[in-house]
Amino acid sequence: IERITLYEPGDDHDLVRTHPTGLRLHHSPATGTSTATTPDGRVVAQISGMRATVLARVPARPRTATAETVTTAVRAATGPTADGRRTEDDTP
Repeated sequence: IERITLYEPGDDHDLVRTHPTGLRLHHSPATGTSTATTPDGRVVAQISGMRATVLARVPARPRTATAETVTTAVRAATGPTADGRRTEDDTP
């Protein structure tokens, strides 16, 4: 990653409250740039110079990230909690 630019203050929770309908995520492999925009097109964050390995393919149509989909993706990638412990809600 060469550069991360944030255009709004706050953390992930603040962004979910500010943009309850979600953010659109786009990545350009040609430039190595990932961009998060609001549904009306305003750029919220941009990561440039990113080089990564493809772990999965997603549908080509634009998708909107919501609090639920982000939480699901984070849990799938890192486990139920950041430190790997299960919470009561996560117990099978």
